[in-house]
Amino acid sequence: MAAKKEISGFIKLQIKGGQANPAPPVGPALGQRGVNIMEFCKAFNDKTKSLAGKPVPVEITVYKDKKFDFKIKSPPASFFIREAAKLKSGSQEPGRNIVASITKKQAEIRNDKDGNIGVSIGKKSFADEKLIKNFNAILETLEKEKSNNTVKGDLIRSAFITSTMGVSYKVKLGKSI
Repeated sequence: MAAKKEISGFIKLQIKGGQANPAPPVGPALGQRGVNIMEFCKAFNDKTKSLAGKPVPVEITVYKDKKFDFKIKSPPASFFIREAAKLKSGSQEPGRNIVASITKKQAEIRNDKDGNIGVSIGKKSFADEKLIKNFNAILETLEKEKSNNTVKGDLIRSAFITSTMGVSYKVKLGKSI
């Protein structure tokens, strides 16, 4: 059995897909850890060709021997919302100044490679009733998609509510959707 590599540290960056280069922030972040910058840039650019120009969060694991592994994540939802609304940036006064709106059709629900759906239903300051209303709207959308025969099989077998960096709570569903 191979021995586990000893981890030196982690680096989290957001880089445009297919456009990693030694300039900041990539070069300085990797250079401080002694990682081969060009090796990372080539590997990252190859892996993110399909996401060209989109902001791609990446978590790089650096080992004691200066080798590395990295995981790419989906671009942030805010990027897709700005793209759907055809905006260059969001509001300078969030919650006060609304700069655009998008239709339900534009706000499609995405899932990760394991089939998990990550959807925001609100924030801490929302009243419980508003959070429940938003959660139910998501369930209704999924049920509608299923009834239109656009999706086959169970869409939801279980659901969890969680906060950023917080605990998860399992939601008791009356039935599978």
